[in-house]
Amino acid sequence: MFSMSRARAAEVDFRPVLSFGLFHEGNVAVIGDTSSGDDAAAISVALPVERRTPNSQLRFRYEPTYVAYQNNSDLNYLGQQAHLMYGLTPSKTSSYSFDLDAVRTDHQGVRSTDPQTAVTFVPRTTQTNASAVIRGDHTGRRNLIGWEVRASMDRFSAPNAVGHTTAVSCTVSADCDDGDVCTIDSCVNNVCQHGLDQSNPACHLQDSTGAGASASWRYALTERSSLGLGLDAQVYTFDGLPTAYVESLGVVGAHTFSRTLSMTYIAGAAFAGSGNESDTEPVGDVTLSRATSETTTLSAGARRWVSQGSGIGGASLDQGAYVNYAYSPLHRGANGGVTAGYWKRDPLSISASANAVSTDTLSANLYFGWNFNQYLSLNANYAYSDQTSSQNALNTQFGSYGAYLRWSILGDVRRTSHTKAQGSQQAPQGGERPQP
Repeated sequence: MFSMSRARAAEVDFRPVLSFGLFHEGNVAVIGDTSSGDDAAAISVALPVERRTPNSQLRFRYEPTYVAYQNNSDLNYLGQQAHLMYGLTPSKTSSYSFDLDAVRTDHQGVRSTDPQTAVTFVPRTTQTNASAVIRGDHTGRRNLIGWEVRASMDRFSAPNAVGHTTAVSCTVSADCDDGDVCTIDSCVNNVCQHGLDQSNPACHLQDSTGAGASASWRYALTERSSLGLGLDAQVYTFDGLPTAYVESLGVVGAHTFSRTLSMTYIAGAAFAGSGNESDTEPVGDVTLSRATSETTTLSAGARRWVSQGSGIGGASLDQGAYVNYAYSPLHRGANGGVTAGYWKRDPLSISASANAVSTDTLSANLYFGWNFNQYLSLNANYAYSDQTSSQNALNTQFGSYGAYLRWSILGDVRRTSHTKAQGSQQAPQGGERPQP
């Protein structure tokens, strides 16, 4: 006689969510001294699927969102986002993950799903972004080795017209102001004419692609701390600017303060080159994460890094800080959260051109509401945007607010802390993309 242990079957979870919101957008043009607000409605459906086994995890999420404006129907848009993650832990010493993200949206600002990304407000446009990352982690007795290969793409449509009119009579050019910073408004033969402002760098957004790889080695000093070296290489290509190459070298480390609080950090230098031009900048990144319970999460960080840029000019040096806090009860009760970030973006000397623009941007989202049960919740939201730049046309300051009803059709299911911890060991978690 013998016994055979039965392999545990895979768990599959599918819980669609329908959301509806009514809100006021403070400036549909996004930037410019002339603020033009409008009321709008949004409806979205999230289709998340998750499959788990003892040593792997597969997650897929697709979420389309349609936004309709009351007075600017020509600005109505369908935003879409998709996320695919596969994680595998074949042994106690190795783990791998693959993340694929795609998003198409007209929305700008700091987002709770991606708070560490620098923000720059540009003229209202449809942006398409896609990124893919493959990661691996290997643990020895006291050595930790990690590697990553990644690729990304940014595409911008022509800035969306705001307030355009046709065949409008006029006597002076001031009668033709359409509220669009990307047009030159003039009165010709008593009829308004709107031409693209070729001198405004914000109206010539650069499509770009990026590819890179990184590797790091850390030595476990104690059970809670590790320290080592990391190397990163990246290449950025642009539509109308020279290709930029960036190599970074620095000290990397991690420290666990408690079961719920941990920190990772990087400190080093980045060397950027393009053609015969070069630029060297100190860089660093500190991230603090705290998961106090199933109901509360907190992450915060500060970083100084070379990035693909905002679409205005080429590669940029981004420096800033962010915080992301969220609370949601297990059952009925109040919920709330805040996501905020301040970012200063300066063009590198290798990207100096007529389109090079420096920006200082503050963006914040706050929400609070009530979970009626595992199916329904209602939230109020307020978003604040403030930006100053070396180009006055990019300056903006406005607030937006609204209310949102969320319906989890099959109900939300909270896993226990033990299950969540076990799952995180089995498969690395991938980040979600911003909401449209």
